Amino acid sequence: MHSIRTDHAAGIIEVEVTGFWSEDHVGVFAQDLAREAQAVAATGKRHAMFCDYSRAAIQTQQVVAAIQSLAVGAEYKSRKVALFTAGLLARQQAKRIAAMRPDIAVFTDHDAAMDWLAAE
Repeated sequence: MHSIRTDHAAGIIEVEVTGFWSEDHVGVFAQDLAREAQAVAATGKRHAMFCDYSRAAIQTQQVVAAIQSLAVGAEYKSRKVALFTAGLLARQQAKRIAAMRPDIAVFTDHDAAMDWLAAE
């Protein structure tokens, strides 16, 4: 469903989204993400997030809405979020999420996404 890896030195949280999510799983993800964001904040940094959406299933409208709410209302908001996917339908869903904030962008190139996150 999801895995999270955090580079505390760089302040980057890397998330891999897989499969089909339920609204309940969005809540679990939100808790896991908050824990990692707090750990980065403890280093004095504001985190950035790389979200690999390339192995995710197309999600329901309710799940997309829950993710959008998380993007807007998270206690520890990312300074930037790069959504990475190559699939056309998944990219359309990612663009709907990205439309919620100007600091979220969709990428089809992994290196370009990471370069964008690293730039101030």
